[in-house]
Amino acid sequence: MIEIQKIMVFENEKGVKVELVELKLWQIHEVKIKNLKSSENGNLANNYIVYTTNRLLDNTPSTPLQIKKQRKN
Repeated sequence: MIEIQKIMVFENEKGVKVELVELKLWQIHEVKIKNLKSSENGNLANNYIVYTTNRLLDNTPSTPLQIKKQRKN
């Protein structure tokens, strides 16, 4: 589990920015949002997010380390 450092609600209240303590490259991150309601007390249309972090900084390699299998003769 990755710890949330900060959550900010956009001025128009239609989005949020979430800052995490750490992200790991080329790993699948899964987010489940619980107990969050709209300003009209409505439920979220989707409370489940899955994504892969591919790049963090300009100097991050664009592809993950590739491991090549040796072919059997």
